[in-house]
Amino acid sequence: MFYVLNRVDYLSGLDREEAIEFTHGVIADAVGHDMVLYPISARRALLAKLVGDENELEASGLPAFERDFRAFLLREKGRTIVQSVAGRALRLADDERNSLDVQERGLGLPQQELDEARRRMEEVFAKARRAQRDTHALLKQETDALVSDLEADLAVLRSEEAERLLVVAEEYLSTAEDLRSAAEDLDELVKNRLRTVINLWRREEERKLGEAFRDATARFVEEADRTERETVRLCGEILGIELASRAAPVDLSSETRFSYDLLQVPTILGSILPDVRRFLPTGTARRLIERDIRRRIPELVDKHSGRLRWDFVQRLERSRRELQLALDERLDATIEGLRAGIERSEKDRQRSAEDALRGEDDVRTERLRLDRLRRAFQTSLSGSGFEEVRT
Repeated sequence: MFYVLNRVDYLSGLDREEAIEFTHGVIADAVGHDMVLYPISARRALLAKLVGDENELEASGLPAFERDFRAFLLREKGRTIVQSVAGRALRLADDERNSLDVQERGLGLPQQELDEARRRMEEVFAKARRAQRDTHALLKQETDALVSDLEADLAVLRSEEAERLLVVAEEYLSTAEDLRSAAEDLDELVKNRLRTVINLWRREEERKLGEAFRDATARFVEEADRTERETVRLCGEILGIELASRAAPVDLSSETRFSYDLLQVPTILGSILPDVRRFLPTGTARRLIERDIRRRIPELVDKHSGRLRWDFVQRLERSRRELQLALDERLDATIEGLRAGIERSEKDRQRSAEDALRGEDDVRTERLRLDRLRRAFQTSLSGSGFEEVRT
């Protein structure tokens, strides 16, 4: 957390120091530990930049905050990127190491046993694919359930907010003396209130659906990981060797998390009120307006509820597809790596004895190279090798 106290140029001398000390104490008490407070004057910094006065800019306090904030972003973002890449690289290195182990083991088996092992491995792959399809269906069901929750929340919003807006509109109308001027004011009052309610409701619904989506998808990530590790384990048992299997992180990448794009509430076009003809009697005009707002306000709330639903459903569906694709690609890579090892061993059998020996040397050399890479990636993943990797 970075704490910034703006507009310090409004105070000077002792008053400024007291304000900074007081603010620092309040925040430190709230967070339970000491912290850095950046007193700045954004206005002073802007004016200094406009005239190119470096001394004045530094005196505004903004550069000190910018330097620390930028350094933090670079350091933390860099560490996150390095660890993310290292984690993926370790998975790829494990896949390649498994492929080499399968290739080497296949060369040592009689042809009949190799054929049988290949047949049984394909059965394991088919079983994993079926489990994958089951995960797709369950993930779709979970997303549909979230859409149902969203629709239930929207139904409450439509009912309660339409009723509240009607009360506000009717109360305002009952006290208006000039109906022609009151119509425009009432129209703006209703629109502004609806915008405020929609913004507050959307933020809360984003939090609620986002947490539910992450909880649900974490289970599917774990299930997909179990399927993958079971596939590797069974193939190792078939071949009589131990293969590497690395658990996937349960947390989702930014690409597969529930997206938090902000839906811009469209401009509410058109008056909710009818034109009040100047020649209508006041009583008749008032009844006409009351009748129309009872019809138009629920329509207005319903229209924007529909837009909210469309936005949330699109985002949930996009997040579901991206997660599903990421899980599919991971299982595909595992299966193709194991299958490639068998296929290379088949090709090696057709080579001459001298070429076969060279092939075995190549496998051992490649395994040593992969082991060195895996150790380097593991160091980066633990964070201890971040500075070395970054430089």
